[in-house]
Amino acid sequence: MYNVLDDGQDDQDMCSNLDDKKHSEKELCKILARIFLWMDGLKLDPSKEKVGSFPWVPRKEEDEKPKEKELHSYYRCLIGKVTILNMLGKHCMLKEVSETVKNGREEMRRTNDLGEGNQLCKDVYFGSLKLGNRFMWEEIKKEIDGHERENDHSVGLSLVTKGKSKLHTVRDQVLDTSICPSGEGTLDQTILQNLEIKVIDNEDLSLDEATDPPGKKTSGKDELEDVLDKAEKEVQEGGVDAGIVEVLKEINRIWDEKIQKAQEKMAAKAVPAPTVPGK
Repeated sequence: MYNVLDDGQDDQDMCSNLDDKKHSEKELCKILARIFLWMDGLKLDPSKEKVGSFPWVPRKEEDEKPKEKELHSYYRCLIGKVTILNMLGKHCMLKEVSETVKNGREEMRRTNDLGEGNQLCKDVYFGSLKLGNRFMWEEIKKEIDGHERENDHSVGLSLVTKGKSKLHTVRDQVLDTSICPSGEGTLDQTILQNLEIKVIDNEDLSLDEATDPPGKKTSGKDELEDVLDKAEKEVQEGGVDAGIVEVLKEINRIWDEKIQKAQEKMAAKAVPAPTVPGK
């Protein structure tokens, strides 16, 4: 939350072509841009001299050990994209704004020498995020709703009341008919592609069912297991925080459980109903 509630230079630049008169659209754009900057491994660097336009800078070695970098990247990806879908996914302006952020994001990555951004986030499938949503969202939501900041830490950071952060304000814009006359928007393939989320043809784009299409290997599972394998080896060598690994191991365990239950449910549906003799 620390990195997504205050304006930074890069997020303002990414949204600078939007009309200043459309304040709500611009606020959605900036907060979406900040989540992507954070997922890509940058952080805000607040200072009194640059209040309202803090620079985004690469994380230093003291922020995360080199051997933990891949682990943190995967974790930021899951948290960031699950948060986008839940907090901003129904915003009526998301389609237009996601296109703006997509274009600005590519330029920002070139400027900051970030290549193609967080590679563990590049090919994440919607099915993976549906799973992530089921077993991560409640904890993420507690953190978002419980976040508060009672002082500006002498660098001009915004004050935050629990449950009333800028992220909440932007989410709730869909309830304002002057901003969203038709109410909530709906996700579609174009929006998800702009958010670097892959979609299977004819996939259900609701967050209600956490399953992949029948016969398809569960999306994102290989990536998580690969990260875990590397991380567990590093723990044995003392190079990675064991606590972080335990969190991802728990995600992996719950993921396996969800997959098994979903497969059992689909198998039960596929069993033909018994026929009654003589009919």
